[in-house]
Amino acid sequence: VGAVSIIAWFGTFPGYGCTVVFIEEMGRVKIQLVGFFMMSFFMFIIGVKYDYLKHDNKNLFALLYGLTVFFANFGPNSTTFVLPAELFPT
Repeated sequence: VGAVSIIAWFGTFPGYGCTVVFIEEMGRVKIQLVGFFMMSFFMFIIGVKYDYLKHDNKNLFALLYGLTVFFANFGPNSTTFVLPAELFPT
């Protein structure tokens, strides 16, 4: 198992879990907006500081990538499946 798979695994399941816990409290659209914003924020940091992260601080890069995966799942990935099921029931 590669390092990227491990980082993704530790970001995916907690992200889904947080969505389950907070979806009624925060609301679907707010969770989606928070997820998109935080993903953009972490990817911006990775993009701006890529050379530094690549050569000098690989652990910080892994953390930022893991947080991006977390907010991908605590946000647009989860709500993409929840919203249509609620809006268009069978």
